[in-house]
Amino acid sequence: MNYFITKVKVIWGLWKRPILFLLRVSIGALFVFSGYTKLMQPKEIFEISINMYQLIPASLAPFVASVLPWIEFVFGSFFLLGYNIEMSSIPLVCLAVLFQIVLGQSLLRQLGLDDCGCYGHTNVHLTIYQSFCLDTALVLLITLLFSEDHHALALDNLFETKTKHG
Repeated sequence: MNYFITKVKVIWGLWKRPILFLLRVSIGALFVFSGYTKLMQPKEIFEISINMYQLIPASLAPFVASVLPWIEFVFGSFFLLGYNIEMSSIPLVCLAVLFQIVLGQSLLRQLGLDDCGCYGHTNVHLTIYQSFCLDTALVLLITLLFSEDHHALALDNLFETKTKHG
């Protein structure tokens, strides 16, 4: 058994940085894509998606439909590029938790929604349950990436090097 554990540690040591890099880039790209698709369509379409959840007053939907995609896009871009990862991971994990709450209440109330509306009018269609599971994984993975000290191919590393030498 010790031999197996030792082998796993060695393999994880070799593959940890590339795996964490791919996770960071994938999560960042997911948020960028989600925000971008909503920004490129009339905001009224996203307002309809927001109102389908029957969670906030309809009068707040235009504000949420205007602000939420920008938060996803900007902080997703930061995360993707590895810029201020600790700062950018906080709004992303908060969004994922918020989405879990919205989706969870929709499942409990059995609103009967076919599509989560997460990616605007694209060919990406997730059920409420699929999106809930994805957001659960996002919370765990973003938290894992937040706890890492050093990130491969991140802008943070470039700025850190310049401040140490400059």
